[in-house]
Amino acid sequence: MAKKDPADYTVEEKLKTLYELQTILSQIDSIKILRGELPLEVKDLEDEIVGLGTRVENINNDIKSIRENMVTFREEMEQAKRSIEKYTEDQNNVRNNREFDLLNKEIEYNRLVIEHDEKKINDAKRQEQQKNEELERTAAALEERSKDLEMKKAELVQQYLQPIFFLCNYLLYIVRLPLYKVIIVVLFRLQPKREV
Repeated sequence: MAKKDPADYTVEEKLKTLYELQTILSQIDSIKILRGELPLEVKDLEDEIVGLGTRVENINNDIKSIRENMVTFREEMEQAKRSIEKYTEDQNNVRNNREFDLLNKEIEYNRLVIEHDEKKINDAKRQEQQKNEELERTAAALEERSKDLEMKKAELVQQYLQPIFFLCNYLLYIVRLPLYKVIIVVLFRLQPKREV
């Protein structure tokens, strides 16, 4: 059946087509109402996942920094131990009490450096453990949110896009609107209303 020129339609045919079009537009509006806050929920979940991903990255950087600090503290401890050994040997070859006291103070200072670095290493180990626990919690939250996002996206497709495709097919094949008009009608109706 060849398409008729719109000017050749009778008033009855035009009214029927107009009624069908209005019915379809009402269905599109009801779909928009049904979807409700779902697109916003999807957007919020996507933003939250990005935030959690950034948080995981920051925690990993913190752990790396803590480990680097621990290596630095261990190197300082080794240097202090070598200095103690050197100063202890030098004490055997001193010429007067003044040199002996100076070497004794250096040995004592290096022992304090070792104690201080041991405390720093223990603190760093505790921090690393806390960061690892935080990383596990954040990674679990990220995984959970990713699953939630996939469910919401599937729900959005099911509740929103499938009926739209059905309506587009209806407009194309039953009402016999040209494709560009179907696209214009659907897109115009689906746009969010702008507040003036």
